[in-house]
Amino acid sequence: MILYIEQHGSLFTKDEYFVCDKEGNKKYSAVGGNFLMGILCPWKYMLRIYNADGTQVAYVKRDIWNFPPKLDIFIGDNRVGSVSRGLTLFVPRYNVNYKDWRVEGEWTEAGYMIKSRSGREIASISTQTKNLRREYAVEVLDYSEILNALIFAFALEAEMSSMSIFGLLPLFI
Repeated sequence: MILYIEQHGSLFTKDEYFVCDKEGNKKYSAVGGNFLMGILCPWKYMLRIYNADGTQVAYVKRDIWNFPPKLDIFIGDNRVGSVSRGLTLFVPRYNVNYKDWRVEGEWTEAGYMIKSRSGREIASISTQTKNLRREYAVEVLDYSEILNALIFAFALEAEMSSMSIFGLLPLFI
């Protein structure tokens, strides 16, 4: 199954994402950002994920007390894992503590493959930028992992978004 994620919002408003299938049916949405009581706080990032009915199913939240900072992944109120960006020069590397997964990325950050530690492919994520907004296609190869792959795609997006100030400068706070 392929899900399409379209980013809405701007640098100065909350991040909004809509997730649709190839027929255009809304499956999930997500809302988040770097704001605390209306003030821009780059170190404070949370992204809430909702199903089609508007019920919150998961969220990712920045944990600033680690270096490099990590995003914790929650399903309901239970912390189930985390993701952080590794410090590398050319190929993006992510430290993953979620299920038994690992991520392989392209140096352009235009695509990722989610695999189990044994090498089984779970999902692929491709990105493109249109009108200063990122769009994603998440192809889930294991139908039982749709929600988990989507949560992980949002965690990667949150990690890429929250590791920069206005998308320009690295932030290591």
